[in-house]
Amino acid sequence: MPYGFHLCGLHLALAVITLNAALSFITCLFLVETAERYGPRRVKTFIDFGMACFGQTGYYAVAILFLLNQILTSIGYIIFFLQQLSGIMPETKSDQGLLCFLLSVVFVPLVIILFKFGSARYLQAVAIATLLVALILLYSAAF
Repeated sequence: MPYGFHLCGLHLALAVITLNAALSFITCLFLVETAERYGPRRVKTFIDFGMACFGQTGYYAVAILFLLNQILTSIGYIIFFLQQLSGIMPETKSDQGLLCFLLSVVFVPLVIILFKFGSARYLQAVAIATLLVALILLYSAAF
């Protein structure tokens, strides 16, 4: 975010953040009002909100937008992860390979343990998948 502030300027960045906060607040109010009107058991998520307000079309529209949001967030997370790793990447290919190996030795068993004990949820699965993609990209750059 600081780099984004630098690119667009302080005033525009603050205006966009304020607009985002206002829209988030209004959306939350709509969600609460819809849950009160249709019952809290019927409206629990934004996808349920789309279904309650706009029927089947709203359900699919909100689900597609939510999926698109998750995909774009994952791409941004991969880029962020790779940029952070580029700061600690060694210069030589053999050291890069060693770093990739060490990351795999730590990361892969952690993923297996999380899924084996059933403690990995949907968003954790998305984060794990994006980290795996980043690790694969890191491997391809190292070798």
